[in-house]
Amino acid sequence: MEHQSPIDALCPVVLDTLPEHIAILDASGTMIYVNRAWKRFCDDNGGNATCLDGANYLDTCRRSRDLGAPEADGILQGLGEVLAGRSPGFELEYPCHSQTERRFFRVFIRPLPSVDGHLHGAVVTHINITGQRALEVFRGSFSAAALGVALFSVAGTLEFANPLGRLALGVAEHAQLEALDLFTDLRFGEDHLRRLRTGGTITDQRQQADGLRRFELTVSPFSLYGGSDEGFLMVAQDVTARHQAEASLRRAERADLLGQLALGLAHDLNNDLSSMLGFADLISSQTEDAKIHERIHKILVAGRHAAGLARNLLSMTRTHRSAADGINLEELIDEVAGMLERVLDRRITIHCEHGAMGSIIQGDADQLHSALLNLAINARDAMPEGGELHIRSRVAELTGEEAAACTPELTGGRYALVSFTDTGMGMEESVLSRIFDPFFTTKAKGSGLGLPSVLACMRQHGGGLAVRTQPGTGSSFTLVLPLTAGRPHP
Repeated sequence: MEHQSPIDALCPVVLDTLPEHIAILDASGTMIYVNRAWKRFCDDNGGNATCLDGANYLDTCRRSRDLGAPEADGILQGLGEVLAGRSPGFELEYPCHSQTERRFFRVFIRPLPSVDGHLHGAVVTHINITGQRALEVFRGSFSAAALGVALFSVAGTLEFANPLGRLALGVAEHAQLEALDLFTDLRFGEDHLRRLRTGGTITDQRQQADGLRRFELTVSPFSLYGGSDEGFLMVAQDVTARHQAEASLRRAERADLLGQLALGLAHDLNNDLSSMLGFADLISSQTEDAKIHERIHKILVAGRHAAGLARNLLSMTRTHRSAADGINLEELIDEVAGMLERVLDRRITIHCEHGAMGSIIQGDADQLHSALLNLAINARDAMPEGGELHIRSRVAELTGEEAAACTPELTGGRYALVSFTDTGMGMEESVLSRIFDPFFTTKAKGSGLGLPSVLACMRQHGGGLAVRTQPGTGSSFTLVLPLTAGRPHP
């Protein structure tokens, strides 16, 4: 009975469909079959007959070694061991550059037994690993880059992302990269996707789920090693500070406009209130009727409250610097914290962390005291069921970009930072964008002047105010005050 040959058993039709370069060798190293991918590679590299059927692969390796390819000697030795039956297999990486591109391959050599179990020859497989090697170089180059970098396949599968790239995409540190798809999970608009698929570049901004950082994403077609459609490259730039500075500038412009309107309103209101209170005092002095006195008293109380609001409006529209006294910041914080412990809901726990010991700032102690109280009251109102209020101070050297993110007029320098952080309800973006607008309030009985007056106070002291919030988690307001080398006012 005639046995089926090993070649027939391997089925050349199947081998011809594979992209890997495959050759079958007999026991002497002669190539008795090569698949289409192997032939195509030979044709693309000059049609060398020494690499086709009938040629001896061992002789080909010897010629390559003699021409200065040291890897050929390793293949020669490994193949010899496999054909002699002394090795179960061999593999090696080697360069195979053409005149137009750099290429790398991995060769796998495995023994080929005959149907009766005896060694018939070997199977040699060459796999192009140029893309894999390029990706390894890409990973090494961008793993610690200051920009976020991510690489997607042609199909949109995420193949690589450095730490900042993961952060921009919302991919956890140990999560599987392949789980994220460029075309579906990033939710680009149809216009963006159409432009990307036709070879264009797209740019979009994304905010993290916690709302703390914002990234600008630029995605474009990209090839690691010379192909025309190898994948897509995403570069992510952290634009949080820039976004905050732009938002702060818009708030400042809106506040200036509202301030001009408020200034006229406050002057007119002051004049009318002065007349009203004057006449009320006059009537009170000319009657002995107790009921009239009681009603006039209510008029005076309401009028004085309205006069207080007018003074707040005038205070917000002042542009001059406050009277400069040297103030010990930590003593001022302790004074406010002591007051809060007596008046806040007992379900609110106050934590003070001093990190700016001995820091002196120039300013108006009464105005700063009022600003600290306003922030504490806001924190209290955000925690109707109780919670924790953390008051922290520290000294920091801010860059120009960091300072401008608080208030556009600020420049880089040394500042004292005082933050009030609560564990309350937090704010949605729609509320956050309006919290410094005079008269805007979400409270049933609020005046809407608390935070605008705090911001005005900071500006009058040459400082700024930064806000960070997340709905359902809490908010943090940070006062930014320039430091001085002066002494505290006695």
